[in-house]
Amino acid sequence: MEEHILFAIHTLHRPAHKWVVNEDGLVDFFGDMITPAEAFERFNVEYPMFTAVRADVSVRTMVPNGIYSYTWNEVERFL
Repeated sequence: MEEHILFAIHTLHRPAHKWVVNEDGLVDFFGDMITPAEAFERFNVEYPMFTAVRADVSVRTMVPNGIYSYTWNEVERFL
């Protein structure tokens, strides 16, 4: 299985807003290719009605976790 890296912002209103991190370390944030840190800053400015409780970049690894054949390991945490 290929490496899968995900950027997620968790809010009180939604469990996770998710974006795939490409091989250049960028996410497609509504048409703009920017870093996850920039995406988190823009999210807070553009969507002030959502209170972010966690934001992180995680990588999927092939370690069994309950019913799943993989688990997510946090690489970088912004909040």
